Amino acid sequence: MSLIRYWNDLALRLVADDHTGAPPPANQGGPVRTSYALALLHLALHDAVAKTGGSVPAYHNLPANAPGGTSQPEALTGAFTRMATALFPAHHATIQTGRDAARAIHGSAGAYPNAAEAYGESVADALLTLRQNDGTNAPDTYTYGDGRGEHRPDPAQPGQNPLGSIWGDVKPFTYAAGAHPTMPPPHALTSPAYLEAYREVVVEGRENLWRRKPLQAMVGTYWGYDGSQRLGTPPRLYNQIVRTIADPLNLSLENEVRLLTLVNVGMADAGIACWHYKYRFNLWRPVVHIREAGKGGGPLGEGDGLAATNGDPFWLPLGLPNTNGSRFGHFTPGFPAYPSGHSTFGATCFLLTARFLGKTPAQVKFEFVSDEFNGVNKDGNGVIRPRLKRSFSLKSAIQENAESRVWLGVHWRFDATEGVKLAEELINRIDHKFGKPRAPKMAAARAAAVADIPASAGRRHQVR
Repeated sequence: MSLIRYWNDLALRLVADDHTGAPPPANQGGPVRTSYALALLHLALHDAVAKTGGSVPAYHNLPANAPGGTSQPEALTGAFTRMATALFPAHHATIQTGRDAARAIHGSAGAYPNAAEAYGESVADALLTLRQNDGTNAPDTYTYGDGRGEHRPDPAQPGQNPLGSIWGDVKPFTYAAGAHPTMPPPHALTSPAYLEAYREVVVEGRENLWRRKPLQAMVGTYWGYDGSQRLGTPPRLYNQIVRTIADPLNLSLENEVRLLTLVNVGMADAGIACWHYKYRFNLWRPVVHIREAGKGGGPLGEGDGLAATNGDPFWLPLGLPNTNGSRFGHFTPGFPAYPSGHSTFGATCFLLTARFLGKTPAQVKFEFVSDEFNGVNKDGNGVIRPRLKRSFSLKSAIQENAESRVWLGVHWRFDATEGVKLAEELINRIDHKFGKPRAPKMAAARAAAVADIPASAGRRHQVR
């Protein structure tokens, strides 16, 4: 195992552990904070490589390059250890165990930190200083609305908090604060496109989908990673897929750190841009609209005012996977619908991966076993889900990952399609401070990425 993969493995373990327990530690709980933490962990590794004789340009100009002869492996140990300790203080024992194992592999002498490890710590400290006052700890002043179309708590979780309402104002990593890619507002409630999305999710996202269309229910669950015990959040899933693609390529250490830093910083900025628009447009989730649609429904007793919708006050979605007994069933995330976070995170990661490899998303093929179906983790009834190895291209993964949220009943279809388009706009703004990848034919990649998600996407992939 390469040094970068070793530390990436530990980073993904920290994410899973951070969402495990009763209650979980949640030092970096939820998808946007997870993406932020993974970006900083990989930036620390990236700059430790860059400043100890690497040919990749550093992200940050501080500290000065290490003296000649500084051990790169030991600098990586110091950089990761310091950054992980700052971000995941509840997991000190796991971090220390990983650090000590790395020191044993490298034959590091003396007590920690030695000179090279201390230099690595200074790399992490410089990045932490750079990110001070970046908005991640701003006070939350969001209040729920009562009107038609406005986001409200999941009725299955009435005490639900508005997760990440401040995140759209966090300073991005690769573009100027506030300079988010533009995106259109969601479809008006009175539009034919909205009505089409409403009618689809009423049927296709209903709680009994697993009885009627088990393959679609499987797809919804397969891409979950919705903060479940021992799984964590979607950025962990997408890292696993990038590793599945990259590991057989035997990339050099420098190319490996470039790729993993690129996708994790990209996902961090995807989270910032996506959450900016989520709370700007503040669109309600399907479970709220469908249950309140009828005459007299909703906090103001006005329903949705639409003659073409048929409300159902008993409707519940299939909901986020209750993996390993993580939550009450039929759960909907605690932030507005538009655009989809899964769609934006996943498309950003996969488009950047294809771009780095100099290929279109359709050209990058892989097989993958999701932790949601790995023959170990359990469903909400305590039954072990089977192990499923499935075949994808990055193009089909972008499509199915986005569409999976419709099958769970937690998103409108346009949340998914517009999330992919936001990702495509976002990657063109990412400043390539990680060394320019080979230039791919992006026109084909863009066309593949922003195409409407076909209704049959959940039925195309072979299940093994």
